[in-house]
Amino acid sequence: MARVFVSFLGTNNYIRCNYHFDKNVNETTYQPKETRFVQEAIIGNVCQRWSAADKIKILLTEEAEEKNWNDEGHKDKNGKTLRVDDVGKPMSGLKTQLEKINLSAKIEPVRGVKDGNSIEDIWEIFSTIENMVDREDTLWLDITNGFRSLPMLLMLLLQYLKVTKNIKIGGIYYGAFEKLGPVYKVKNMALEKRNAPIIDLTAFHVLQTWTEGTDTFKTYGDARRIKEAIEDYCNSLPLPKETGDKQLCVKKMESLAAVINSICLQIHTARGKEIVEGKSIREAKDLITELENEEILPPLKTLLHLIEKKIEEYESDDVKNGFISVKWCIEHSLVQQGITLLQETVITKILSEARMGWNEKTKRELAKRAINNLNNTKNGSNPQKNKKNDVTSKLQEIIISYEELAENYKALTKMRNDINHGGYLDENDNKAGKPDDFLDGLKSSYLSINECFKKVR
Repeated sequence: MARVFVSFLGTNNYIRCNYHFDKNVNETTYQPKETRFVQEAIIGNVCQRWSAADKIKILLTEEAEEKNWNDEGHKDKNGKTLRVDDVGKPMSGLKTQLEKINLSAKIEPVRGVKDGNSIEDIWEIFSTIENMVDREDTLWLDITNGFRSLPMLLMLLLQYLKVTKNIKIGGIYYGAFEKLGPVYKVKNMALEKRNAPIIDLTAFHVLQTWTEGTDTFKTYGDARRIKEAIEDYCNSLPLPKETGDKQLCVKKMESLAAVINSICLQIHTARGKEIVEGKSIREAKDLITELENEEILPPLKTLLHLIEKKIEEYESDDVKNGFISVKWCIEHSLVQQGITLLQETVITKILSEARMGWNEKTKRELAKRAINNLNNTKNGSNPQKNKKNDVTSKLQEIIISYEELAENYKALTKMRNDINHGGYLDENDNKAGKPDDFLDGLKSSYLSINECFKKVR
């Protein structure tokens, strides 16, 4: 679980400038002046408080090692070694400059890295970086130097390592020297005006993680990935120095992550009561509305709209939430949950129509008995077993008003028993269904029951 910093060193004769962050990312006072290497500025801020267990990896091609890792590696057009740069200062290599920072973390040059001019080289670089990182490490990247396809390769590598080694992303940085203009113009600038920003690109990885989490939520009805993405984003933000506490916006995002995950868990565990009450749905909608007015990354607002779209049909304290959740289950092949929720929502709907307490166990048992009595009567069962009282009669009147409701309920009971008993049924009574039959059966029952209610209401 170490911290690992990875950077590629290039081969150009870099011009001295003042690299700077908008804020010192590690709250240090280190701000190198007139350095040739962006790595010196980034490492001096990010890694200054790291321990001996942490690692700084500088990837070197043979040419990069010769020209920029070691001192005095460049030559003039006549082949003579350059001992001073364009402002008359020593041509120290990156190795020398990093040693001056006096870091506790171990600086490890990775020699013999390929140039990246072929697909074989790129895969070898991929493997090189993969082998640098252990499980659950936190990785920082500097992508300023190196071949042009490096940023795309590294973004893919990050996702790969998150899956295979459960790593975390500490930061992704780019030194924007080009903001100063062409090299020949920069050489004519006073050193104090050569101020180049270091851009924090971590947000692009955050966006990728959010996108994957939102896709998982939309496709599979599972919010765990989006919860992790939001939490990672919130944890990556610096605490305000004034309060040392998280901003209200960040707290709202963390709350949204928790409540969206709660909604999914309610459906995955068939929590009909919570679904009908809609407390989590109401909280999620309120948080999304509030966050749309906050200053967050613009792409994240688009993703918020997608989440909002997924839950827009739900209402507070409404029986229809149960049926909406059944549709959710069908869309995401949550068959067992869908069958359970559909049966129990039918009971809730009947009791709601009868103005009885749908949350009372005894009332729910009465409603189930009323449905079963109707089915038994149709099947010619002994009427003595189907004795009615006033409450049962009232419930049966409601059930009869919805044509075929009792028959659909019976079909759901058969599927529910089959699934809950793992297919271990007595073939003389009920032959176990085939796996593909259950989703089709759920869809058919859902559509038929919806039609039943539409005909009367």
